[in-house]
Amino acid sequence: KEDKEAVWQRFKAASDAVYARRDAYLQTLQQELQVNLNGKATLSDELQVFVSFQSDRIKDWNQKTKEILEIQKRWEIIGGLPRAKAKDVNRKFWSAFKTFFNNKNTFFKKLDEERERNLQLKYDLVKRALELKESSDWERTSNELKNLQQKWKEVGPVPEKFREKVFKEFKDACDHFFEQRRTQHDKLEGEQAENLRLKEQICVEFESHASGKTGSSEILQELQNRYSSIGFVPRKDINTIRNRYQEAVDRFINSIPGISEDERGKITLENQLSELR
Repeated sequence: KEDKEAVWQRFKAASDAVYARRDAYLQTLQQELQVNLNGKATLSDELQVFVSFQSDRIKDWNQKTKEILEIQKRWEIIGGLPRAKAKDVNRKFWSAFKTFFNNKNTFFKKLDEERERNLQLKYDLVKRALELKESSDWERTSNELKNLQQKWKEVGPVPEKFREKVFKEFKDACDHFFEQRRTQHDKLEGEQAENLRLKEQICVEFESHASGKTGSSEILQELQNRYSSIGFVPRKDINTIRNRYQEAVDRFINSIPGISEDERGKITLENQLSELR
């Protein structure tokens, strides 16, 4: 009995020391939790601007995604919260977080649907280009393919995995036609250059007969027929060869020996009618 008070006081002193340490710890903990609460409340407020974010550009959505994920990292570094306040702060933060990503998913879903529609539009253009690739109606088909190429540029993006494939199909069809046209054009240019040479040769023959006064109506007819049977010459040479031919024929007619003025006039008239025909 004589030790009862002493033991109690010893026990109480030890207990009080424990409680004092506990109270100090809880006070410090409450201060830390309050700091954490302030930090997470600030991040929750920062996140509210993401709720109303909208854009029609992928780049903008990707940039905002990086920003919101950085905020999430900062959120996760912060420790616990006071139990009474944790629910509201957490709800505010994660509600904004989920709203942003729901909006992003909606945007990309809509984007995927648009790209599928664009892909179908481009396949329609490919189909038409393939129908035209073997055409030999050079002028009309060239214009139509150029129109298709313009429409292609106006159609928006397609799913990435189809982008190269569908473009190659379209480009190959267009290139095939234009290569065929170039080949035909080169061939035509060669033919026209040869036609110009042949017509110049006939002009030389007219001029030679005119200089030697060896012409006749029969030679005139024969050279005219040969000239008329020759096809087109290069566009840039049309007027030059036409003028030279007409001058050569006039000199030829005026140099035909042994014919009267009436006969010369008749030959000239017949020549004019021949040229009109």
